[in-house]
Formats: sequence, C-alpha cells, structure tokens
Amino acid sequence: MRIFISADMEGLAGVVGDEQRSRKGQDYQMARRWMAQEVNAAVEGAIKAGAKEFVVTDAHAGAINLALPDLHQKAALIGGSNRPLSMMEGIQEGFDAAFFIGYHAMRGTQDACMDHTYSEEKVMAVRFNGTPYGEIGINARVAGHFGVPVVLVSGDDKTAAEAKAFLGPVQAVTVKKAIGRGAAKSLSQAKVHQLLRVGAQKALKDLPRYKPLILPPPIEMEVEFVGTQQADRAQLVPDVERIGPQTVRAQGANFLEIYRLFLLMLR
Repeated sequence: MRIFISADMEGLAGVVGDEQRSRKGQDYQMARRWMAQEVNAAVEGAIKAGAKEFVVTDAHAGAINLALPDLHQKAALIGGSNRPLSMMEGIQEGFDAAFFIGYHAMRGTQDACMDHTYSEEKVMAVRFNGTPYGEIGINARVAGHFGVPVVLVSGDDKTAAEAKAFLGPVQAVTVKKAIGRGAAKSLSQAKVHQLLRVGAQKALKDLPRYKPLILPPPIEMEVEFVGTQQADRAQLVPDVERIGPQTVRAQGANFLEIYRLFLLMLR
C-alpha cells in the first residue's frame, strides 16, 4: 500500500497559538518536532497494517516545517511553497489512502482551536454548491478527484466532528479538546502517538469500506474574502464573477479545476 500524508500544525497536541506554529515563535522548533512525531506515529501504525511506501507533504504555512532527519525512514517529504496542489501536492502520484495529520476546523467553528480555511488573512468562507467547506472537505475532494479515500484525520475535537460530518466512517483521532480559539486541553504525547498508531492501523485494515469523496459536476464555488481588496483582485481571474463586496463565484467541470482556480485567487 502507498499512503499519502498531508501534515498541518494547528491540530497537533500542545499547539495552541503563534508561539508554536509561527517560525518566529519561541516554541516553534519544539512544535515542528511534535509535527514529525505525530506523522511518524501514523506511519508506524500503517506499517503494521501492511503499508510499504509513504509520501508526506508539509501542509503548514510555507511548507518548510518538517525536518527530513526527523521523519520515519520510509517516508519521503514534499516541502516548499507555490506548489501546484498546495496542501495536497503529491496526491496526483497515486495512492491507496490518505491521512490528514494535525488538521483544524474550518473558519467560524465555535470554540475550535485556531480555526481557519487556507488563509486567515484572506478567506472568511468557502462554499461548494452552497455547502461551507474547510480544509478537511476541500482537501478530501482533491484526494477524491484522484481516486484516493481519506481514512484518518487528527486534530482537536471540533476537527474530529467536522471530519466525521464530511467523510462518514473516518478514523478521527482527537489529540486535544478545544477550549477556544487560543486554548486547548492536550493529551500526553505518549497517548497521542498510541492513538495515531492504532487509528492508522485500524483505518487500513478496514480500507475496503472507504470510498473517495467525489463531488459530481456541475460545481459552483463561492469564496467570501475577509476584505474587499481580495475580492477586487479575485474578480480579475478569468471566469470569476463578483457577486458581493467581499464575495466571488466561479464554476468548474471538476473539483481539480475549481480547486486550482481557488488557489490562484489566493496568490
């Protein structure tokens, strides 16, 4: 089995704010090690289920957080910015399943820790065919376009609830209980790693029950920006329509097409 892992940082145990997730934060170096450790725990569990190959894409901020020497020896690392598929770069290579490690809830989720959707500075909300999406839903649809099911998601309790709502019978590993945007009650690292190993192994043992999350066409996307200036720029993109002071709309023949349009709007 080949496994794709998209790893973010806000949903890691112990991470509650900029001191951990920002490169300038005093605890950032520690948090990036936590990031690798949670990824490695999932890899270890997957190996027990028979997985042989892993590709990990660094999906946080500029995507230069994971240090290659810290990763499991069976994992290859994709890092760096301006990648064609952003948080999902590499999924196009073909995989049996995908894991989302260290994920967080969509922007506007009450009491969620560090909730946002792709860009805190730019994006207020994203809707596909009228349904609000966060990073879990968006990225699962990208995986689905390539025929890959998302079988494991880790993060806070609000993230777990969102994952189950979008993905159904997914292995949702709760590593912390959110108290608010900047606070959470985290489990110990030993417990978190155990849960990730067990969750990954169980997900792959049950792999036949998981199906790729595919959104059939036609697909309409609405992006509501934080400010009017982002909408000013987005409306310059071909086939994008301004429908409100901070909101634009576009349509796509498939999810990959509309996702690439979304990424272009964020440049």
